[in-house]
Amino acid sequence: MSHTSPYCVSRSGSTLTSVTYAMIRGLGALAFGLLAILGISSTGQATSDVDEMFDTLAQANRFVSVEPAGSRGAIGTTLGVGIVQTPIDQNPEIMDAQLNGDFGRRDGAGTVESQRIWVTKGILTPIDIGLTAGTLGRGNARQLGGSVQVTLVEGFRMPALAIRAAHLRIDGMDETAFTTTGAEILAAWGILGWVTPWIGLGANQHDGRIETGLSGDGGYLLTQNETTKDFTRKWTTAENTVGVIVALGSPFAQLALESRGNSLSGGSSEQRSVAVRLSLGI
Repeated sequence: MSHTSPYCVSRSGSTLTSVTYAMIRGLGALAFGLLAILGISSTGQATSDVDEMFDTLAQANRFVSVEPAGSRGAIGTTLGVGIVQTPIDQNPEIMDAQLNGDFGRRDGAGTVESQRIWVTKGILTPIDIGLTAGTLGRGNARQLGGSVQVTLVEGFRMPALAIRAAHLRIDGMDETAFTTTGAEILAAWGILGWVTPWIGLGANQHDGRIETGLSGDGGYLLTQNETTKDFTRKWTTAENTVGVIVALGSPFAQLALESRGNSLSGGSSEQRSVAVRLSLGI
């Protein structure tokens, strides 16, 4: 499968073409809008422990599509399995117990691992739809999300340019809600149809809520007259992506590697996640 196959958009003025252009403009506005508000400080910040929990969830909840720019066409379909690993600097004492999630670490820094499956399907227009699901850590946490990618430019011996919007949420954690919505601009260049490297730049909007009570491990976060408390935080982070996809003996079997990094709100450190995906498709 080549990610640089020619694709022409009809100018017939059909409803389908109008919808395609509208989606392109909408995704473009989302991407540039998010990039324009980078650096917004988080709101509703609580104690350092809660902030560290939010930051850890944000690092672990990247969409990580492991897909370059370029449309798959009407019959293009890919099914893949793999692992996403993210290093974690924070070590809040109540993280695992409060959220009912075993993040695979105890003292000091560690790694959060997400085992995922990916499905990508092309449609008639230069639009690809993606779904992903998986587990997060070794506890009860699960992840579910989707993406829409619009290819703006691609052609023979030309780089492909695309815009992607994605949404990913975490379920299965006690009294916790966390979602990440992002948009990015991607550029890829296929080499003889066997190797396709890509780069990307975008932004993620994180939205989290954690509830704690007197009986929980986070009870020490409450004031004297409080029995329960909701901690909320909504903030934006920048994101950069580097990846490569390689055909394994045939265009139908592929191995993809992707690395994503961002700078957390209020800090200068960058945590890069690394994803490995083995896939079959056309």
